[in-house]
Amino acid sequence: MTKSKDYNKVSQNERFMKEAIAASGVGLWEWSVPDNNVIYSSEWFTMLGYAEDEYPSGFATWEKLTHDDDKEPILEKADRAFLGDINKYEGRFRMLCKDGSWKWIHAKGMVTERDQEGKALKIFGIHIDISKEMSEEIALKEALKKEAEARAVKEQFLATMSHEIRTPMNGIMGMLELALKTPLNEEQKDFLETALKSSQHLLHILNDTLDISRLEQGAMSLDISKFNIIALLNDTVSLFTATAMKKKIELNLAIDESCPQYLDGDEQKLRQILINIIGNAVKFTQDGHIDIHASISNENGKTILNITISDTGIGIPKDKQEHIFEAFKQVDASISRNYGGTGLGLAITKKLISLLQGEITIESALKKGSTFEIKIPLSESTSKLTNQNDEIQCLKEVKFSYSNDGILIVEDNPINQMILKKFLEVDEIPITTVNNGKAAVDLCKRSQFDLILMDIHMPMMDGVTATKEIKKGSGLNSNTPIIAVTADALAGDKEKYLKSGMSDYITKPINRSLLLKTISIYL
Repeated sequence: MTKSKDYNKVSQNERFMKEAIAASGVGLWEWSVPDNNVIYSSEWFTMLGYAEDEYPSGFATWEKLTHDDDKEPILEKADRAFLGDINKYEGRFRMLCKDGSWKWIHAKGMVTERDQEGKALKIFGIHIDISKEMSEEIALKEALKKEAEARAVKEQFLATMSHEIRTPMNGIMGMLELALKTPLNEEQKDFLETALKSSQHLLHILNDTLDISRLEQGAMSLDISKFNIIALLNDTVSLFTATAMKKKIELNLAIDESCPQYLDGDEQKLRQILINIIGNAVKFTQDGHIDIHASISNENGKTILNITISDTGIGIPKDKQEHIFEAFKQVDASISRNYGGTGLGLAITKKLISLLQGEITIESALKKGSTFEIKIPLSESTSKLTNQNDEIQCLKEVKFSYSNDGILIVEDNPINQMILKKFLEVDEIPITTVNNGKAAVDLCKRSQFDLILMDIHMPMMDGVTATKEIKKGSGLNSNTPIIAVTADALAGDKEKYLKSGMSDYITKPINRSLLLKTISIYL
């Protein structure tokens, strides 16, 4: 009686097992390794569309139906299991269906019997159809590949655009700066200053485009240092004083007593944030006032810089406020027509604040004005501040010391050559110019220079190759500082050129003050 019950229980379990296997669609197989015979379950065949009697049992059936490109990896794992290195293995491969299509199979195998030497005698395994999952995975990989290709195309376009625009702009802005230093009547001076401001505005748009690209790619890093927050606030607000007076609007700055003079943070990014928001407030306010208030608070043990910027400008409708931080978005098309702008300023501001681990909120009402509140975690500085009076020298007092053949300018554009030479007319230091990297390498074998200004994209030999050649070995100029002067301004460009052996990096259009300040570090 007991034996009968046990038999029935086993029989029932077997039935359950068969039904479970049939319901799951899993194919079973058992491989007898010595005679290379493989027994397959009916589900193994039906998942591929075959009847059970269409192919014989045996390893040759698996080999015939499996894609040639997928056999080797799974067989290598099987060999390791056979030799005793592993007991279980699994892998993915394609198998040929009866209708000519390919199905992706996930196979799992386990050694169930070994001989006295540890070699596998029997391996039991399963086949699972993972075609749907693989299709989704392949589609995702393809989408990611296309996205990466699109980013690369965009990056290449931005690099080309940046270079092609910056190069002629260097000539335009450089010549305008030089012209403003010549004897002029008031009307001529006004014309030239207007042209220079227009050029600077175009450069600002270009920089915004590059900034949003860098921020989207996560390629912008922080530069933390000690800075004077009081001076930063006053200097930034003073940039808009003339415009505010011309529009007859009040521009008020209030700094709470809680603000220390010095903080540690990224000064330039904070400056850019303030310029963007205060600039918008001035642009969109026709009458009334703009109030900027700064204070320090402590939240959860962190020092928080709080800046509130309120205006009595045109305001932003409630339903548009969530979109103003999106790139290329304006409240409506008339904003761009009436006030100008690309719609990038607030998008960049939002991303910069996020980079600084801060937050920005807005309250606004149409025709009543807007209030932007910024919170950025900083820390009160205990580090030593460099003497800013030493850093910001009057251009008339710049003196370069040299002991060799002075400065070598390596630049293929004659206009850029002339501008650099004119910008460097602050001392009697000798200036030599060549048109390409090869000429620079040849000249550096004969002459020792105190400093080299190196363009990047030139005929015959580019600036990076020339720098490596000049720095090679123990030549006359192997230790000469080389400063990249280039229209390349994308993320990673500076690091790439410094890695090639250059000492510093300046982007075009060249700012005369920055050029002289950078050179003064080395001469």
